[in-house]
Amino acid sequence: MKNDKSILLILAVVILFSVTTEVLSAGDLEEAKKIELLIARLEAMQDTVFIRNGKDHSSNRAAEHLRLKWRKAGKRIHTAEDFIELCGSRSSISGRAYKIRFSDGRIEDSAAILKGLLEEIEKQ
Repeated sequence: MKNDKSILLILAVVILFSVTTEVLSAGDLEEAKKIELLIARLEAMQDTVFIRNGKDHSSNRAAEHLRLKWRKAGKRIHTAEDFIELCGSRSSISGRAYKIRFSDGRIEDSAAILKGLLEEIEKQ
């Protein structure tokens, strides 16, 4: 019985892997990793406030929102640059730029911050 469950689990993993590799090329997987790293780094910025459509949000809430936008954007996102442009820069509803306010009071466009983080990630 236990052996049957192990075989089923292995079979499920193999099927999932084959489907995933068909849908996503190696390049797409690499870009997806970069996007998730971008979001994770933003989420770790606990001393910042994310301003979306004039309202303040925590870094955790901002990360949730960006992941949702990424899922909804689907196949339109091929690269981390696409993600920054289509999901991380501005509201798709109002068109207003997303901003990040730092603990020192400085406010910057999220696109500039994300591009800087992407450069750091790509250097690693």
